[in-house]
Amino acid sequence: MYLQHHFGSLTACAAVMQISRQTLHNYLTKDPAGVLQHTSRLMKNDRIILQELIRAVVNSENQNHDESRDNRHQTT
Repeated sequence: MYLQHHFGSLTACAAVMQISRQTLHNYLTKDPAGVLQHTSRLMKNDRIILQELIRAVVNSENQNHDESRDNRHQTT
């Protein structure tokens, strides 16, 4: 996980983003693009590279989409 790697933990990342850890968890599992609302706070960490952050969000979106599609096929 990109954010966990750069912040050491999701709790630390959520603190930087000024959101709860539960909100961050929801972004990561349900709406990865929601993380981008907090780009300015995340970019204060000099290890965060915007292009990598966007790539990680897109990859998460694709993964969530694939898992959702797989779950639909399993239930039908």
